[in-house]
Amino acid sequence: MINLINTMNRRPFIKLLSANVIGLPLLGSGVSLFAAKSCAGTWLAQLLEEGQIESISSFWVHDLPQLPQAVKSGEFTASTNRIYFYQQRQFCFQVFEKVHPELGQLELMLPFWKKQADGTWKKIATLNAFDMSALAVAIEHNYTASALLPLDHHPATSSYSCPAGFISIKAKIGEDNRTYTEIEIKGKNQQSWKKHFSSTQNLPSLLL
Repeated sequence: MINLINTMNRRPFIKLLSANVIGLPLLGSGVSLFAAKSCAGTWLAQLLEEGQIESISSFWVHDLPQLPQAVKSGEFTASTNRIYFYQQRQFCFQVFEKVHPELGQLELMLPFWKKQADGTWKKIATLNAFDMSALAVAIEHNYTASALLPLDHHPATSSYSCPAGFISIKAKIGEDNRTYTEIEIKGKNQQSWKKHFSSTQNLPSLLL
């Protein structure tokens, strides 16, 4: 499931945590509490290594897509000043982050756009930190990073299409204080790959 980012702003921090718990990248497992940037950073590094995307400073791009409301409101800010293009610049994405002054990065938001015939940009998908961790798992199972780049969104099935086929990602936090994520990739040859994984997250310790 492509997780949509709620545009709530100027809330007390504890209220923010309780309202947006499903979006928090609390990955645990011996890594930093908020390890979202490492997921996105690894994925971007692999994309750049594969040579399938162009990384361009926003200063040099004159037809930028319209920023999401969560960015306009100040809830999210740009993680870098780079715009990432792929498929002969017919698609692009940016990396935004939600940062707390003491705890650091809380969440990632990666909106993806597709250029329309009239030259405007249409948003086709928005990925968050849980989605990025799921893509990282897929890469560990022999999928290339570029094969997982969104090409179109399919709201009826809560999935998006990509060169590898169709991807569906679902994440939830269970009563045992673990984050459960499922990623399924249905290939164009009708073969499918599915992976369930979990990680301990430490939200209660933040509330003490």
